[in-house]
Amino acid sequence: MSASAPVRRASLWLALLLLSGCPTPLDDDDATTPAADDDDATADDDDTADDDDTADDDDSAADDDDATTPAPSTTLTLLSPSAGSVLEVINSFSAQIDGDAPGIATLTFDGDVVSQRVFNVATGIVDFDIDTGAYPDGAYTVAIAAPSWGLSDSVVVTFENGDLLRYDWADIPYVYEATQPVAASLNVVPPAVSLGLMVTPQPGDPFQGLFGYALNPDGDWAIGGPNTTVYPMGASAAGPWAGVIPNHDTVPWLTGGYNLYPWGDASADGNDFDLTALVKRSFGPVEAGLLHMDFYFVTGVTETAASAPTSAPFQNFLDALEAVYLQAGIALGDIGYYDVGNSGFANIADYDELVSLFESGITSDERVVNVFVVNDLAMPSANPLGVTSHIPGPALLNGTGQAGVAIVDDYIQSNEPGTAAALAGHEIGHYLGLYHGTEVGGAESDPLPDTPASCNAGGCWETNLMDPYLYGSTTLTPDQAWVMLRHPVVELVPASQLPARIAAPVFDYADGLPEGPVPHFCGVGAASAPPNP
Repeated sequence: MSASAPVRRASLWLALLLLSGCPTPLDDDDATTPAADDDDATADDDDTADDDDTADDDDSAADDDDATTPAPSTTLTLLSPSAGSVLEVINSFSAQIDGDAPGIATLTFDGDVVSQRVFNVATGIVDFDIDTGAYPDGAYTVAIAAPSWGLSDSVVVTFENGDLLRYDWADIPYVYEATQPVAASLNVVPPAVSLGLMVTPQPGDPFQGLFGYALNPDGDWAIGGPNTTVYPMGASAAGPWAGVIPNHDTVPWLTGGYNLYPWGDASADGNDFDLTALVKRSFGPVEAGLLHMDFYFVTGVTETAASAPTSAPFQNFLDALEAVYLQAGIALGDIGYYDVGNSGFANIADYDELVSLFESGITSDERVVNVFVVNDLAMPSANPLGVTSHIPGPALLNGTGQAGVAIVDDYIQSNEPGTAAALAGHEIGHYLGLYHGTEVGGAESDPLPDTPASCNAGGCWETNLMDPYLYGSTTLTPDQAWVMLRHPVVELVPASQLPARIAAPVFDYADGLPEGPVPHFCGVGAASAPPNP
């Protein structure tokens, strides 16, 4: 596989260095500088022969009120983190004091108290577990203080999570129809705005059905229950299965403790699953995002990794695609270009070949959507112009059988950017969590409140980018934007970082392709209902 390296954005971190000074000793009445009325003055002072400094006065030994109590400690040291550390998600903070007396330890970030605990008398050590996901990224002065002893220590460290926190659990055993299935517990802290759950089989163990479930902090279904999903969560025979909470804006979003369950069918009994949770956070309004994409060109299509970056038809297509997604506050970010050397992928004939195509992507945890450009998608039940692996697609699991979108290159070849953008935009919309406004026949509808119906028993008509047939509309609604912005693969940014809106692309048809509705096939397996746990 050859590649033209994508240009990735670099972030500039501004480190804030705060210096902590030593505590100032309290003023003492026994200071040496004489003053007219000071207790250390001369003739008429209390330091004369008959004053309180005599053998039986209060300044004498053991029973003297001014006696100095020996400090139980002379040093206080942060054991972790060390200066210059980069911290992600949950971290342990630890400090040690010389001494054997109990005392309060106060942990602060940039002067704000985040926790207080008592030193362990036996060891002189105190430990704190802090989820740094609750704090914006940046440089922090982490300080430990023992206020009663006037001791402190501090270091400058960096919190670096971006807007996405990743949690992984490995080797979770699965028992089919277990009454108490094994769950992974996760405490989701503000400012989280969504939770992505992905279930992955062990390598070499694909199953006939793979699902995920989750209970929210109230003990209600967050994924898997009848009132929490747009449609039943679909099977994912090649893995990984993916779901996002919330997957539409009528589902209550709660932070707190979640229980996450992998789920499969009888073919998965006795195997182990891996779980990945992606917590998306925002410290301001969720208003805009960047969508990074890697394009893979199979042998035999017009474009290649070398030609596409300067190809007018391909760049026109990208411009039109960005115009479609800017309606949802999403701009295109980094674009990568790669060649797939296997000529057998030029014409995809069945689902197994599609899975193999998606697995040919570079295995990585890059935050991208992989788009595979092919000559033909001759699937058994349809002859589509595009297909999405899963609704929604997984994030950070590139090179797996569900990590991809495939489109034919007809409209790109003929330089019809509006139609090519509508086709790719529709399929990527599925990957980001959007369903059809209404399915063909009208039996199932996306419950997003502002998404118009597009089909009934008598037929379908033009309404939206997510119509089950492409009739010419590329519009997106605010609720559809709400869903896409919460998918883990979309990087949240302020709206001020978006380019100016441009006119929506004209939906046009290439010579030799049908004018009117363009049939295509979306979301393989997404209509399958999972078993009830």
